Amino acid sequence: MTTDEVPLSPSRLMNAANVANVPPYARPRRYRHHWQWLFALVVFLFALLPRLTGLDAFLTADEDDQIRFAVSFLEAVRTQDWARAALLGYPGVPTMAFGALGLWIRFLLHQWGISPLPDNPSDLAAALATAQQYPLIYIPAARTALAVMAALAVLAMYLLLRRLLGTRGALLAAVLLASEPMFLANSRVLHVDAPLTYFMFLSFLAFWLYLREGKWGWLFASGVCGALAVLSKTPGVILAPILITTGLIYVLHPDAATAAIGGSTAARWRRFLLAVGIWAGIALVAFFALWPSVWRDPIGAVNLLVDNALIAMRTNHPTSGVFLGDGPGDRSPLYYLVSLPFHLTPLGSFGLLAGLYLTLRGRHRAQNAHPTPLLLSLWAFLILFLIPVSLTGRRGDRYILPLYPPLCLMTAVALEQLTWRRNYGSAQATPQLTSARNTGHVAHVAGGRASLMPRWAERVGAFLGHVRVRAEWVLAVALAAQTVTVLILHPYYFDYFNPLLGGGSVAMRYVNIGWGEGLDQAAAYLNQQPGASEKTVAAWYSWQFAPFFKGETVDLSSVEAALTADYVVFYINQLQRGFPSAELLDYFWARRPLHTVWLDGVPYVHIYPGPIVSSMPPPGIQHPVDVTLGGAVHLMGYELADEVVHADDPLFVTLYWEVLAPISGDYNVYVRLTDDSGNVFGQVDRLPLGGLLRTDKWQPGSYIRDDYRLRLRPGAPPDVYYLEVAMYSFTTGETFGLARNIGRVEVMPARTFASIEELAIERPLRSELAPGVELLGYRLGATKLGPGERLPVTLYWHATGRPATDYAVVFEARSIGGRDGGVWTETLGSELYPTHKWRRGEVLVSLHQLQMPPYARTDTYMLTVRLLDTASGQTIGREILGKLEFVERPRYFETPQVQYPVGADLDEVAQLIGYDLPQRSVRAGETFPITLYWRALGETRTSYTVFIHVVGPDGVIRGQWDSIPSAGTLPTTGWIKGEVITDRYMVPMAKDAPPWEYTILVGMYDPRTGERLKVKDTTRDAVVLSAVRVE
Repeated sequence: MTTDEVPLSPSRLMNAANVANVPPYARPRRYRHHWQWLFALVVFLFALLPRLTGLDAFLTADEDDQIRFAVSFLEAVRTQDWARAALLGYPGVPTMAFGALGLWIRFLLHQWGISPLPDNPSDLAAALATAQQYPLIYIPAARTALAVMAALAVLAMYLLLRRLLGTRGALLAAVLLASEPMFLANSRVLHVDAPLTYFMFLSFLAFWLYLREGKWGWLFASGVCGALAVLSKTPGVILAPILITTGLIYVLHPDAATAAIGGSTAARWRRFLLAVGIWAGIALVAFFALWPSVWRDPIGAVNLLVDNALIAMRTNHPTSGVFLGDGPGDRSPLYYLVSLPFHLTPLGSFGLLAGLYLTLRGRHRAQNAHPTPLLLSLWAFLILFLIPVSLTGRRGDRYILPLYPPLCLMTAVALEQLTWRRNYGSAQATPQLTSARNTGHVAHVAGGRASLMPRWAERVGAFLGHVRVRAEWVLAVALAAQTVTVLILHPYYFDYFNPLLGGGSVAMRYVNIGWGEGLDQAAAYLNQQPGASEKTVAAWYSWQFAPFFKGETVDLSSVEAALTADYVVFYINQLQRGFPSAELLDYFWARRPLHTVWLDGVPYVHIYPGPIVSSMPPPGIQHPVDVTLGGAVHLMGYELADEVVHADDPLFVTLYWEVLAPISGDYNVYVRLTDDSGNVFGQVDRLPLGGLLRTDKWQPGSYIRDDYRLRLRPGAPPDVYYLEVAMYSFTTGETFGLARNIGRVEVMPARTFASIEELAIERPLRSELAPGVELLGYRLGATKLGPGERLPVTLYWHATGRPATDYAVVFEARSIGGRDGGVWTETLGSELYPTHKWRRGEVLVSLHQLQMPPYARTDTYMLTVRLLDTASGQTIGREILGKLEFVERPRYFETPQVQYPVGADLDEVAQLIGYDLPQRSVRAGETFPITLYWRALGETRTSYTVFIHVVGPDGVIRGQWDSIPSAGTLPTTGWIKGEVITDRYMVPMAKDAPPWEYTILVGMYDPRTGERLKVKDTTRDAVVLSAVRVE
């Protein structure tokens, strides 16, 4: 016979049955006295060590205020000026007191010579005066006191829970609570939410014990803790309805132990009502006794408390916002229903669901066989606290911190019930030993429980016991694994997010993330940069960043700070909420950061290089350009983050400008990637610096760094592309200056194929023109054209297989009557990526410019496309794209009468016959008319742009117009030899043009290369016309 087996007797059986009726959470375990203290010590150390180390790792967003409050509180105690202790409407008394205690102990260590303080203060007042100057010295000291108090609170919770649950359940709850990441993180910082949390829960547990045991000491402890909870933060008043609801559950739904101790229902009612009244009196007395400010000015202190509560209920938090554009953020009353699951652990998530299951199941079982009363009171705690804090205007994830201890307790109860569950039903059977059949029955008393079972039931029970042992091991491993996953985040416990919901990478889109952690790592990175001590950093959380950085830190609250600092630091919380402005964030978001601080897979801090605007020229530009635009701004060069990119990667381009003269207009900048035919495959078009500093505000002598994020269009083929940069007026389309082919970018095949949906095909076809080559659709840029005009054609391709050869595309325009409208043959793909390299499933785009012949006749033409095998010359497939209407235009060949004859030839393309200049004077900011008369010297396949520059005696262009002849309607590609073209312009003058005489220069250039046509028999590339005067 084992030690757990005893001979069965009727008296032992009845005693065992009575014990069996008591649920495990209400049945104390019998351990030796020293084991109890050993467990308590282990719980305390387990709670203390993660909280006590690394307290100087980072600073949170509110601790600059909290250290000031703690200093003022300690100064009030030192001078006994108790009115000065009323600093907050929270009111935050325990936090200030514990923080002040930590500061005082830190000064004692200095005074005893153990750990000297900076500036060697001679007394406590001198030390407190420098506390905010040395936050990394004084805040960890104040945090230490808070951390120790939190660990003591966890120990106290364990001791109380041991009376409610027994040692095993209390240990399980204590481990869950001590390692709960949200509670752990907040109990390490100098703030009010952790004291509110543990004082509320201690009051709740002590009140439970009073109702169960009737000892007045528990009621006194509950009242004092309740007062401390309210003194920590005003939501502590919610404890009152929570305790009242708990009392009602005690009266109406008692468990076995409560029913046995508490007596009849009437007796329970008397105990409950008496408890409520006495608790309120104790709490009220403790509230006034523990808040020194009310000793001197009770009305003012209470008014401060009430005013703060009203402000919290009626107004949004100043930093409330929408997180990354997903949902209403923390301004929604449902915000906590979203944020809470993200902060739970996997076991916490399971415990919440299991607690709900056990609560609902308990309704259908005998109330003395299930922990339903405790679970009901925990649900009351959760619901009664969550509803009012959700309805207030100010919301934050830490504001619901008091929910986590009851959730941990619910998890512990659920895990114990489901892992160590036993049959707690009453033993109704009475042994009958007179029957021969019953002689084979064996009675056991195991763990205080008696049962009579036949042999088959013994075997089933043994198997189930084996399964329970396995379940206990699974629980132990799960608890250990979860604890490790929390502790390895040390000291950044705020970074824990529920892995069951995707962790932080998902949470950052729905909940508020970041309270200062990670800024220390950003500062450490910048401290390693050359000359860090002489650099300036602009940061939104400047107070939290500055103590860790060697150089100067300025607040990122203005555009000027962002543009002039050597580095700009953006924090995830700031990005989520859109501070300081959407324009500033959008501009920096388009840039590639110099460095990113990642914590647990979440990008917490982005560091961007600067300065963006400087009075000093940038050193060592990667790709010098040396192009002047509009005579006022010099494009010094550019830099590429990557010389080679994949087609689905962003291209980061940095432009460097030097401002030579004031710019009168507000211009946009575009950066393009074009192929060798001028087709645009990628473009970004916006105001310089994202509109943060308009071009008309640029100051001469300044240097500007402007970053762009450019993406190629979906399906862009791998190729060598060319960079093109221009400044232009968004309202008029006038080009201020253009720099073509300033550099090359090699684009490799995309890592991820573009989807067909991304292409947004205007005219879908889905026609397989060759094996492995499917024409998905097309787009025609125009349907009506004139001589020399270009027809943009976009073709969308899908590689249904691996093409075996290279193809070319042949376009043909032919009228119904058989007129030839032109034939164009172009390579399909690119030199780097011909069709035989296409990958199965890949989607690609090809762009084509079909230049209409100058001699085509007016008619309707049918445009077809076919594939041509370049190796065999064989046509593989053909498809009709659509109809084109070609319209001839009238042509003139007689030499016109001109006001000012010129007769200058521009190469073999055109002759400037002369010009008309009706007015020779103009006012600054106004336009003047000029008409140019051209004669075509021959046909050309290049569409040249005419430029008119009005240049002052200082060489600066003060008026300009660049355009294809006749406002783009008469391109040079449609000219025929001998034809005369009348070309009219209205040239705008700069608003700040001085009253000088200006020379008019006229010429033509190739817009793809920027190369000008030469004036025949000269070295000039422009024709000098008459002068115009600005009045």
